[in-house]
Amino acid sequence: MLHTASLNAFEMVADGSRLSLVFPLVSPGVRRGLTACAGEPHDGVLPQLHHHERKREIEELLNNFAQQTGAWRHCLFFLSNTRNEYVMMYSLTVFENLVNKQWMGVASQDKMEIRNCLPKLLLAQHKAMPYFIRNKLCKVIVDIGRQDWPMFYHDFFTNTLQLIQTPGLASLGLVLLKTTSEELACPREDLSVARRDELRKLLLEQVPTVLGLLTGKGCSDRCSVKTV
Repeated sequence: MLHTASLNAFEMVADGSRLSLVFPLVSPGVRRGLTACAGEPHDGVLPQLHHHERKREIEELLNNFAQQTGAWRHCLFFLSNTRNEYVMMYSLTVFENLVNKQWMGVASQDKMEIRNCLPKLLLAQHKAMPYFIRNKLCKVIVDIGRQDWPMFYHDFFTNTLQLIQTPGLASLGLVLLKTTSEELACPREDLSVARRDELRKLLLEQVPTVLGLLTGKGCSDRCSVKTV
């Protein structure tokens, strides 16, 4: 995953047409570094970036950007204002690392804003997103639920059930439900044993509701989910 994220970040920077989107929001030091690493484009290609040292420098600079306080706000802007797949994947990777590795240190108000903004972004743009970007965003939202549901994210699961029942959004709801089932039924070991047990119990409590909803609505091919 980390290697994939680094490659995505590297290719994002190599796409010179998108550097102008990132530059206004990064620190001056990172901006100067990216400019120096990118060099001058030639026919839309940056041959010098293929050198291992250039790639390492760019990865380091983008990693430094991701560690900046409030970097997630910039990434939320990127997700809302670009269709570049590399920028979107890099931004989602920043969110993924924030939720899974730094969530305990994030301010409560910031957590609330992230919980509110990412689902809204998904609803607003899921049709225009490549399916793998959509699935990645769903995964980040589920990761938040994995951390905060039910105490701080009361409507996490009910929102998914509502999507499944909403015309035009059933497939999106099923993506979220599938991801939730995968992540909560067998939680990764970065959570405490008590929290893993709690998540499994919470998910089991929802099984009758989910089965009743799916069988009652008779989801068919129109609800099929593309995940690969």
